[in-house]
Amino acid sequence: MLPNRAGFMLSSLITSKTRIKLLLKFFLNQETQAYLRSLSDELGESSNAVRVELNRLTKAGLLESEDSGRTKLYRANTKHALFPELHSLVKKYMGIDQVIERVLSQLGTVELAFITGEYAKGIDSGIIDLVIVGTINRDYLNTLIEKVETAISRKVRVLVLRRDELEPLKEKLKLEKSLVVWNAKDMSSVIKTDGQIKIDPRLPQPVGNEPINKPTDKPATKLVKKIIRKVQGKMTGKKSVLSKSHH
Repeated sequence: MLPNRAGFMLSSLITSKTRIKLLLKFFLNQETQAYLRSLSDELGESSNAVRVELNRLTKAGLLESEDSGRTKLYRANTKHALFPELHSLVKKYMGIDQVIERVLSQLGTVELAFITGEYAKGIDSGIIDLVIVGTINRDYLNTLIEKVETAISRKVRVLVLRRDELEPLKEKLKLEKSLVVWNAKDMSSVIKTDGQIKIDPRLPQPVGNEPINKPTDKPATKLVKKIIRKVQGKMTGKKSVLSKSHH
């Protein structure tokens, strides 16, 4: 896959590939929780490499952990001041911001949209599984999908449902583990499960059919650099943007 601008900047300025994978894992979907061993297997990295980066991210306050038996359970610290910015950066890196802007915001009749599968887990597999609830013009949707796939160098698989079709598929789609990217109407009564989907209250909420995360007015390159500098500052305690780790 060809990296987008945010991806190129992130890969260039944060030289630890393990750290990048962990940022994607934890900061795309705030509900993600994981153990060291499962992270090592899932990311294809050594346990030592993952442990070092988990310790650094936790020490910086970007991750939080809790004891679970003989091991620790890690998750993103959603109360950290950088969480919204990192969440936004990760979405840019994975092309999800383009799916919102180039597809969902153009359709006009989307009630709810969420991402399932590998991307909901923070894994950049190259295939984005998108579920759209609403009355959609399929031909127009296909045209938009073709364009955005070219732009983000990833395949987008789409499932379109009516509101009444969503309820029977809740369990199969694993809604409690999905990532909501659009919520134009109150669908809480439809999507509520034991692990109810949550939307970060600090993110701008939609009005009508506006996306949950509105595009920033700042140039993308400057915004990415600014966020990465802040992250690196937290990780190293210095203003340098370059990482000392090369996993």
